[in-house]
Amino acid sequence: MFSFKPVRISDRDWMNEYFSQSVQHSSEFSFGFSYIWKNIFNIDVARAEQCLLLKAHYKQYPSYLYPLGKGDIKGIIEALAISAWQDGTPLVFHAVLSTQKKFLEDNFPGCFTFAKLDDHFDYIYESKNLIALPGRKLHAKRNHISQFKQLHPDWRYESIDRSNMSDVKAMNTTWHESRRQDMCASLKEELSATETALSAYFDLEFDGGLIRTQDGRVIAYSIGEPLNADTYLVHIEKALCTAPGAYSMINQQFAEHHCAQYTYVNREDDSGNPGLRQAKRSYCPTFLVEKYRAQTTGKPLR
Repeated sequence: MFSFKPVRISDRDWMNEYFSQSVQHSSEFSFGFSYIWKNIFNIDVARAEQCLLLKAHYKQYPSYLYPLGKGDIKGIIEALAISAWQDGTPLVFHAVLSTQKKFLEDNFPGCFTFAKLDDHFDYIYESKNLIALPGRKLHAKRNHISQFKQLHPDWRYESIDRSNMSDVKAMNTTWHESRRQDMCASLKEELSATETALSAYFDLEFDGGLIRTQDGRVIAYSIGEPLNADTYLVHIEKALCTAPGAYSMINQQFAEHHCAQYTYVNREDDSGNPGLRQAKRSYCPTFLVEKYRAQTTGKPLR
C-alpha cells in the first residue's frame, strides 16, 4: 500500500522539505534523529500523497510517526489501519503530540486508546536562558562554570571539523569505557546512535562543538542541528566526569555558539533515567513536549 524503505543519507533533502514545514517542537521531526536511531528502531520511510511517513520496528508491533505534510492525513491513517488489520496487528502511532491526539479523537472517536509517554517528553528551553544562565534558579550552573574555569584557565571551545573529529571519537570511547559497569540495554543503544552520528556527522551537516583543556585533551562535546525556524535540537552532549563543571560548560558554550539565533532549544528526553531527568529539570525548562502512544481499539475507523 505504501512503499517503505530504510532511511538513507540520500533521503535527507526531500525529508527535510517536510520537516521544515513543521512547527512542532518534537525531536522526532528531524532527519538527524531518524538517521542516527535508524538501526536501533529499524526506521523505514515512505512518501505518499504529499505526506512523509516513518515506520519503526522496535517492539511487538510496527509503529508509525504521525503523518507529516499537506496531504489527506485522515485518508492515510485509514489506509494504515487497513494495512495493519491485514497483517493481524493493531495500528500504533508513537510520539503522538497533543494536537495530533486531538485529531485522532475528533476524527476517529472511540477508535484509539492513548498512553502518556512521560519518559519521552522533550525538554524545551529558551536559548537566551541557556546562554546567560540568569537568576537564582540557575546560580548553581554559573558556579559550576566558574569552578571549571578556575581548574582549567586555558580551556578553549572549538567547532567540530575534520581536523578534530578523531579527538571527539577518542573522547567518546573514553566516556563509554567509564560507563562500562553501567552498560544497560538503553546505554548500548545510545552508544550505537552516537557512533552513527559521529560517523555520518559531515553528511548530516550537523553542528558540533568541543571543550579542550590546556593539556590538549577533549573533555566535552555536543552535536545538534536546527529543528525548525524557531527551535534548535541538541542530539548529543557528553562530558568526562573527571572534569567538574564540564557539562555546564559545554551546555552553555554550545548554546552560545550555535543556538543564539533560535528562540528555543530542544534537549530531547530523559528516557526515564533519574539522573538525566534531574539534570534536565535543573536547567528550568520553559515547557515539555508531551507525547503519547496511540493504538487502535479494534473498532473500524470508517
